[in-house]
Amino acid sequence: MSLRKHNLPVRNGFAGFIRNQRGNISMLAAVTMVPVLIGATAALDLGNAVRIKASLQAAADAGVLAAATALASGYGDSDKKQIALDTFNANLSPELLEAFPVSPDVSIDFPGRLIQMDVQVNTDQLLTNFIVEAMALRVQAIAMAEQGSPVCLMALNPTAWMGLNIQGTADVQALDCAVQVNSNHQVGMRQTGGSQIAAESFCVHGDYSGSNYTPTPRRHCMREQDPLADKFAADLASIDVTTCREDNPGVIKGNAEYVVMQPGVYCGGLSIQQGKVRLAAGIHVFRDGELSISAQSWLAGEGVTILLTGNSSTRITNQAGANFDVSAPTTGPFSGIVIAQDPSSVPTKINEIIGGGYMRFNGILYFPKQPLKITGNGEIGSDSPQFAILADTITIEGNGVLTIKIGADYKAAGLPQLPEMKEIVRLVK
Repeated sequence: MSLRKHNLPVRNGFAGFIRNQRGNISMLAAVTMVPVLIGATAALDLGNAVRIKASLQAAADAGVLAAATALASGYGDSDKKQIALDTFNANLSPELLEAFPVSPDVSIDFPGRLIQMDVQVNTDQLLTNFIVEAMALRVQAIAMAEQGSPVCLMALNPTAWMGLNIQGTADVQALDCAVQVNSNHQVGMRQTGGSQIAAESFCVHGDYSGSNYTPTPRRHCMREQDPLADKFAADLASIDVTTCREDNPGVIKGNAEYVVMQPGVYCGGLSIQQGKVRLAAGIHVFRDGELSISAQSWLAGEGVTILLTGNSSTRITNQAGANFDVSAPTTGPFSGIVIAQDPSSVPTKINEIIGGGYMRFNGILYFPKQPLKITGNGEIGSDSPQFAILADTITIEGNGVLTIKIGADYKAAGLPQLPEMKEIVRLVK
């Protein structure tokens, strides 16, 4: 027997050992690969979760910023929430929305001017079950609309040529407050002649002409909502404007002492001719006729709202030299509004206020669907603590000075919330 034959069992045993070891290594490798694969899967899923959270955060940021901008522009309460939700959804991919149908929670702090959105989704569709069954992703975004300058002169018409028109040598001084023109026309605001107009800021939705503005107006601004429309409609619906207290009150003429008129509905028009009328506190409705104040006459009252309604003959007008000294109520229906016209009552002839006498209006002149002309000479509003004009269109002409003022404490004085300009909208969180 040769030596080679004697070595065969040894060699066969060694080969078997090698084969056994290879099997063990394969088993060890397979066992070792399990946590590696789990880790890789988890890393991939966690990376996806991070990307999803970043997308949700960006969408939430966009949503609260859009809603805060709407808050600064006077949209209704429900609109602001819907704007936040619509913007949030618009900033997410359709695939992500389909995989994670979410319902963000939007809250609004109106006094603090804050919009907050909270979003939560569950990633159990992505994260491997080897580590955890589910993971909740939460994001939060908060935006603020910082205080700006209140609007005290506002032309509401959305399309009018010359929504605001200042001409002649009339000067307009809007003290510590802003001018807003909602018209999208290429000449939505116009200034001509030697007239000068100064305000804290100017904003026109369309464009403007003229150069005597201080400061230079901003073009293509957001259109502001009518801040009085909803409350005015509710207040109007709460009172009786059809039952006449007095029919055809006619003419009050030449009286040296004040004639006191009680609140109620006066039908058929009233003319004050070189006389004096004091309105008792409350709501004075003038229906189906003209309220006319002639030169040297006085119309006075504290805590009063003069409301015009009825047919196309209903309007307010005065002659140069007439005197106004009227203040709005600070509480209750029509608080902060001193003279207004029902939106459904549009006169054939324009509402007109002519300067030249003593002109003190403490409150808001509100003509939401009617044009208003302010003309004549002298000063209008120089003694008014709080004075704003909101009308469909506004024309200011003549050679007088119109002074409009809204103080920082205007809401404490009973005026409703007004739109604000030069607000800064920013993310807080």
